[in-house]
Amino acid sequence: MSKSTAAAQKQKVINIAPYEYIHIRDINQSLVKVVPGPLTYIVQENEEIVGPIPQKMIVIPPMHYICIKNPVICKEDGTPEREKHGQPKLAFAEVEYRFQDKYKTPFFLHFGEEVVGKLEKLQFVKTNSALTLTALRTFKDGEVKRENGDAWLFKGPNFYYPRPEIKVVKTVDAIIINLCSALRLKANQNFTDSEGVLRKAGEEWLLRTPGAYIQGVYETVVKLQKPILINDRQAIHLRAIKAFKDVYGKEHKAGEEWILTPDKTSWHILDIFEEQVQLLNMIILSKDQYAVILNPIGLDGKNQKGSKKLMQGEKSFFLQPGEELENGIENIMILNENEAVLLQAKESFFDTMNNEDRVPGDKWMIKGPCRFLPPIEVDFLEKRSVIPLDDKEGIYVRDIKNGTVRSHVGKSYLLEANEELWINELSEIEEEILENANPEMGKRDKTRVVSYKCPYNTVMQIFNYKTEKSRIVFGPKLVLLEPEEKFCLMYLSGKTPKVPGVVKTLNLNMGPTYTTDKIEVETSDHALLVIEVAYNWFFDVNRNNEDECKKIFAVRDCIGEMCSLMAGRVRGAVAELTLNDFHKNSAKVIRKAVMGSSLEGKINDKYLFENNLLAISNVDIKNIDTKNKDIKDKLQKTVNLAIESTTKSHQEEAKRAAELKDQEAKSFLQRKIIEDESKSMEYQKILYEKKTITKSMEEQGPKEAQAKAEASRMFIESNSKINIARNNKELQKIKNTFKNEIENLEHEVKLEHEKGVNESEINKKKEISEIETLKFNRIIDAIGKETLVEISQAGPESQVKLLQSLGLNGFIMTDGNSPINLFNFAKNIAKK
Repeated sequence: MSKSTAAAQKQKVINIAPYEYIHIRDINQSLVKVVPGPLTYIVQENEEIVGPIPQKMIVIPPMHYICIKNPVICKEDGTPEREKHGQPKLAFAEVEYRFQDKYKTPFFLHFGEEVVGKLEKLQFVKTNSALTLTALRTFKDGEVKRENGDAWLFKGPNFYYPRPEIKVVKTVDAIIINLCSALRLKANQNFTDSEGVLRKAGEEWLLRTPGAYIQGVYETVVKLQKPILINDRQAIHLRAIKAFKDVYGKEHKAGEEWILTPDKTSWHILDIFEEQVQLLNMIILSKDQYAVILNPIGLDGKNQKGSKKLMQGEKSFFLQPGEELENGIENIMILNENEAVLLQAKESFFDTMNNEDRVPGDKWMIKGPCRFLPPIEVDFLEKRSVIPLDDKEGIYVRDIKNGTVRSHVGKSYLLEANEELWINELSEIEEEILENANPEMGKRDKTRVVSYKCPYNTVMQIFNYKTEKSRIVFGPKLVLLEPEEKFCLMYLSGKTPKVPGVVKTLNLNMGPTYTTDKIEVETSDHALLVIEVAYNWFFDVNRNNEDECKKIFAVRDCIGEMCSLMAGRVRGAVAELTLNDFHKNSAKVIRKAVMGSSLEGKINDKYLFENNLLAISNVDIKNIDTKNKDIKDKLQKTVNLAIESTTKSHQEEAKRAAELKDQEAKSFLQRKIIEDESKSMEYQKILYEKKTITKSMEEQGPKEAQAKAEASRMFIESNSKINIARNNKELQKIKNTFKNEIENLEHEVKLEHEKGVNESEINKKKEISEIETLKFNRIIDAIGKETLVEISQAGPESQVKLLQSLGLNGFIMTDGNSPINLFNFAKNIAKK
C-alpha cells in the first residue's frame, strides 16, 4: 500500500471528484462496493479501500471502443446481476467490448473487471474492401446462427464493431474486373458462390461481370485473366481441354480446335477449359498471288485429309485448324515470250487451258507470254527459258521418250516437254585441256556442245563411236563435238631424254618444228658419250588426200617412236667409229645416221616415216658429253684452253674498248666545260641586261607613273564625254522614236478617218446606184418588154427600108476605130 493510501486511511475521509470512483471493501462481509463521485466519503472502521485512490471513470469517445475482461453480468434492464450476498456477478475469463453507443456517459469498473489494452478506434472498412471473419464459438449473429469455425465477410463501407465470439482474420481488398478481363477463381471447399452457383472443392471458374469483386472466404483468386487482343488481320487458334460450352453458346468436345476471327470478336478471354494454340495472321493474296491449302475444311466442318484447295487472289482468309499451306504464298507465273513451265499431271483431270484430258504422268508445257496459275492436279517440275545460243554455240538435247541425243547449234532453243539437257562427260585430262585452252571461260557447262579451237597448223582426230568412223580436222578451226563423238586423246613422249606419256594433247603440230633428245652411245674404243640432238620434223601430208591424213594418227606416240628409231640409228653409226674419228666428224656421222644417204654417199635432205608420213628435215647436235672421267678431263682441258684464249681475246677487246671510252669521256668532259662556260657568259649577259632594265625602271618609274596617271585622267575624261555623247544620242533616239510613234499614230488615225469617210461615200453611192437600178427596173417594168423591142427595132428597120429604096445589097458604116473582118463579107457579096 502506498504512502498516500495509508495517509488517507488514517484520515478516514476521501474526497471523490466528479467522474471518479473508489472501491470500498466491507471487511466483515468481504463485499466490495463502488463509490462514485462527486462525494466526500468517510471510511468506516470495518471498511478498507481497494485499488488506487481515486480511479477515473472510463470515457469512450465517439467511434471508439474498449475491451473489458471479466465483465459484470447485466440484466435486461442493464443493471448488474448480484449474488445472494449482493456482490455483482462477473463473467470470469470473458471479455466484453464496450462502445460509445451504449456507454455514452463515463462509467466505472466493478471490482474484478479489468481493462484490456487501451481505447481503440472502430475499424472502418472502406468501399470495395471487406474483413474476413471467423467464429471462435457457436453464437447467433442476428438472425444467422454461426457455428464454431464458420467464416464470412464483413463488407464496407461500414464500421466494424468487434465481438468476443469473432476473430478478424484479414482485410480483403476488392479486385477490379475491367470490361475486357475476367477473374479466375478456385473453390477451396464445397460452397455456393456469390452468383448462387454450387461450387465443388478444387473447381475453377471465371467471373466476367465488370466491376469490383471481393474474394469470398472459400475461394482463391488464381489470377486476373487478361484478354487476348486481335486486330482485323489476326485470329485466335483455340483448343478445348475438355467438353464445355463457350461464352458464345457453342459446345466443344475435348481436343476440338477452332479459331475466333475478327468478325466474331476483337478480344477474347480464355475460358477454363480452353487453351490458346497460336495467334494466326490473316493470309492476304494479291491479284497475282495464290496459295494451295492442304487438308481443307469440308462442308461437314471436318478436315478433308489428303485433299487440296486452291485459293487465288484477290482474297484474304484465315487457315482453319488442321489446314496448312503447301508452299506458302506463291506468285502467279508471269511468262514472257522466252519462258515456259514444265508440268506433270498427278491425277486425271480436264485441262481447260489446252482442252485436253490429262492422265497421271502426262507431261506438257505452257509457253508464254501469259499469266499461269498451276492447277492443284499438277506438279510444277521446272521453269524453262529460251537458251540463247551464238552461231558457234550449241546444247545437247535428249529425247526422254526414245532416248536419242542430238545437238542443237546456232539458234536459241526452248526445250520441249519430252526433252531435257544431256550432260556430255569428258575425262579429267580432256576437261583440263579444254579449261587451259579457254581460261577465261572457267569450268565447262557439260550440257553445252563441247567446242575446241584447233590451233593453227595443227591436226586432230575425232572418233564417232556410233558410226565407228573418225574425222580429221586441220587448224585453225572451231571443233564442235556431236553427242556420239569423242576426242582422240594422245599421250606423247616428252622431256629430254624422252619419257613416254608426258605430253597429253588433243592435236598434233603439223610442223616444221623440232624435238630434242639425249642419246647414250658407245664408240668402238668403248668410250661412253651422251649426245643431245634436235630433230627438225614435219608431217609430209597432202591435206586433200583422206587416206594420207588418216596415216598421221597411225602411230599414237609419233615423237617417242621417232626418237627411239633415230637413237638406234645413231648408236649403230657411232659404234663403228673410235672416239677420235667420231669427234672429228660427229656432225656428219649423226646427220648421215639420221637422214640416211644415197648410193652415191650423198646425205638425204629428209627422212620419211612411211607409216605416219612424219618427215625429219634436219638434225642438230646441241651437246656431246661423256661418262668417262679421263676423257671428260681431256675434253674439259680442251674446253678450258679454248675458254682461256677466248677470255684473253675478250680482255684485249675490253681493254681497247675501255681506252676508247676513256678518250671519248675526256673529250666529252672538255666539250661540256666549254659549253657550260659559254652558257654562264650568256646568263651573265642576261643578268646585266636585267640590272640595266631594273635601274632604268627605277629612274623612269615616277615619271612613268605620273604619265600613266595623266593618261588615265584623260582617258577617264574622254570616256565620260563619250558616255555623255552616247547618252545624248540615246536620248535623241528615244525622242525620235516617240516622235515617230506619235506621227505613226496620227497617220493611222487619219487613215482610219479617211477609210471611214470613203466607206461612207461608197455606201452612199452604192445605195444611190441601188436606187437608180430600182428606178430603171421600175421604168422598164412600166414600159413593158414589147414596147422596148419595138423601140430597138425601129432604127434598123427604117435603115433597111431606106436601103431597099436605094437598091443597095448592103453597106458598112464605121469610124475606123472598130476593126472589121471584111474577108467573109466580101466573099458573101461575091456569092450574091
